[in-house]
Amino acid sequence: MHLYSLMITLDDEANDVIRQIAISGEKTLLELHDKIVEAFELPKDELASFYYVEGNWEMAEEITLEKFDEKSPFKAMGECSVDELFGENERLVYVNDFLKLWTFFIERVKTAQDTRTEGVLLSIGKLPEKAPDKEFEIDIMDDFIDEWNEEDQDFSNDEDNW
Repeated sequence: MHLYSLMITLDDEANDVIRQIAISGEKTLLELHDKIVEAFELPKDELASFYYVEGNWEMAEEITLEKFDEKSPFKAMGECSVDELFGENERLVYVNDFLKLWTFFIERVKTAQDTRTEGVLLSIGKLPEKAPDKEFEIDIMDDFIDEWNEEDQDFSNDEDNW
């Protein structure tokens, strides 16, 4: 059995709210979600997701709390083991409460082949009252504008242009 030591850091400028959690590779991401909620004292009834990470902590494929639609391409947390995720990846992003956007960076610190106790190994700092502000850069309009180039359009009423 693999035992993973995961460093979980709140995404804020100070990086001073950290928990290190030990969890068995046999556990699901749903169980990891529960441990994170407990360790950071987050509300238990909020939606959450894990995200694979690309490059400089850029969120990629999502793993949702629940599968809301059988046709959904996303995996649910209960369908993925910790081994499955951290066997291939060293980092994930976890977002809890999609209105407040509590965002955490998760890094695999260590993997061991033993049965040490699971739980919180290290606790630094206290979660602030309010989630840190997020700035999003969305390029949806840029894509739209690129496809619809005003210079190519002729808005005259001349029927030859239609």
